[in-house]
Amino acid sequence: MTKGRVVLLVVAAMVFLSVGFVIGQIVQAAGTIPGTAGDPLVAQSYVEKVVRETVADLQNKLDDMEVKVAVLEEKIGDLSGNTGKSSSKSTTSRNAGSNTSNNTGSNSGSNSNKNTKETDNPSVQGKSAVVSGSTANVRTGPGTTYEKITTLVQGDPLTVMLEENSWYKVVLEDGREGWIANWLVQVK
Repeated sequence: MTKGRVVLLVVAAMVFLSVGFVIGQIVQAAGTIPGTAGDPLVAQSYVEKVVRETVADLQNKLDDMEVKVAVLEEKIGDLSGNTGKSSSKSTTSRNAGSNTSNNTGSNSGSNSNKNTKETDNPSVQGKSAVVSGSTANVRTGPGTTYEKITTLVQGDPLTVMLEENSWYKVVLEDGREGWIANWLVQVK
């Protein structure tokens, strides 16, 4: 081999090596970074955060839908002149369906036939409790048609004051009072 060919071969090898390095950097920069949303092996904390946000968003959408259902039921009742029957029937069936998911057993079926009566259940009054659902809305009254005060997350502490229509009147850690669905609470 002549000296000119060796020099040409070395120069070509260096050019190819440089081009390969540059292309590799471009591909790496365009790819996903470990631990981000685009990485299939994301960190558990990222997944938990996304799940928590998604659940909170879905809970808010569900609450909005329940309000719309209540309004539509009222309109149907007004049109049929039968507000008491259709409204209480739907409320009872919705509450019964919800109780099956996270019922703690402390209050199983106690209010299914008492749609607006307050119960002085001594087994829960003044007891501490925690949120057992992933999220739970605290409202100004015992039902989803009442205004939302705040949203609690699983494990948040509260004190139960009384029970009405499958809802607990509670005192939050910061002293605020509100109502929370009993199937989203575990009384200690």
